[in-house]
Amino acid sequence: MTMIEGLALVVLLTLFPRSGGTEEGLEALLDKAGAYVVGYEEGFSAIVAEEEYMQYLLRDQGSMPTHSRSLRSDVLFAPVGGPLKWILFRDVYKVDGKAVRDRDARLEKIWQESPGSALEQCRVLLQESARYNLGRTQRNFNIPTIPLLFVHPENRDRFEFELKGRKKVAGKMCRVVDYREVSRPTLIRERPAGHDLFTRGRLFVHEEDGAILKTEFAFDSRAEEGRVRIWVTYRWVEDIGLWLPEEMNENYESTRPRNEVHIAPGSEYVSRDSEFINCKARYKNYRSFKVQTDERFRLPE
Repeated sequence: MTMIEGLALVVLLTLFPRSGGTEEGLEALLDKAGAYVVGYEEGFSAIVAEEEYMQYLLRDQGSMPTHSRSLRSDVLFAPVGGPLKWILFRDVYKVDGKAVRDRDARLEKIWQESPGSALEQCRVLLQESARYNLGRTQRNFNIPTIPLLFVHPENRDRFEFELKGRKKVAGKMCRVVDYREVSRPTLIRERPAGHDLFTRGRLFVHEEDGAILKTEFAFDSRAEEGRVRIWVTYRWVEDIGLWLPEEMNENYESTRPRNEVHIAPGSEYVSRDSEFINCKARYKNYRSFKVQTDERFRLPE
C-alpha cells in the first residue's frame, strides 16, 4: 500500500461530545471562530481559482530534489452536505509547461450545465488530476480549507484546544490556538486497515472577528511510518469579501520498510525506502458563481 493510499474524509453522522479547553477566553474565541466559519460557508456558493503547484521529490530531507514537477490547474471550492461542508476539485490543464487538455473552464461548465451529476463528474476529474502528483504518496486530502472545519460548531467537540499566545499575521493580531483531535473514528482514516489518523495543528484566529488567517495541519501514518504536514496562509479578496487561501505548503515523509532484509555481522536490519515530497501551491484569479446541490460527498477511496 502506498503512503496514505485511499485516505477518505469520513462524513460523520454522529458527533461525540467532549469538553474543549478551560483557559479563560478560549471558549469565547472558539465561538467567534465557529461563527466565522459558518459565515464563510454561507458567504459563497462556489469559488473558482487558478492553482500554480510545484512539487519536489527528495531522497533525504534537506537534500537537493531528484525530480520536480509543475502543475497548473483550475480549482473549484464547492459546497457539499454534511460536516465536510465544502470540497476542492482540481482539473489539471498543464504539466511541466505542456498542455494536457484544452482549457475550457470545464469545472464551471459541469456545475452550471449538469448540476445533478456535478459531484460525480468532478470526483472523476479529481482522481484523474491526482495521477500527475510526484511520488508514491496518494493525496486526496490536501484541501487548504480543511482545518477551518475543525472549529465549525458541528465538528468542534471532536477536538481539544489550547491558547498559545498571540502573533501578527497579514498585519492583524491573532490568537494562536493549538488543536488536537481526540474522538474516534477520526475525520481522516487510513485504508484499507481503517486506522484512525488523529490530526493536530495550529490556527491563527483574528481576535476581533474570528477570521482564521493561517492554519497548520499534521498527522502521522502508521502503515508508512510517515508524516504529513500542511501550512496555509490566507489573503483578503475584496471582490468576494472573504479571506481565501493564498499559499499552501506541504511536506510528506515516508520511511516504510522494504521487503528486503540485510544481514550484517552481529546485526540484522530492514532496508528503508525513504521518500520526501515538498510542495508549494499558490492561488490567484478568484471568482465566484452560484450552484446548488443537496448531495453529500466523500473523497475517493
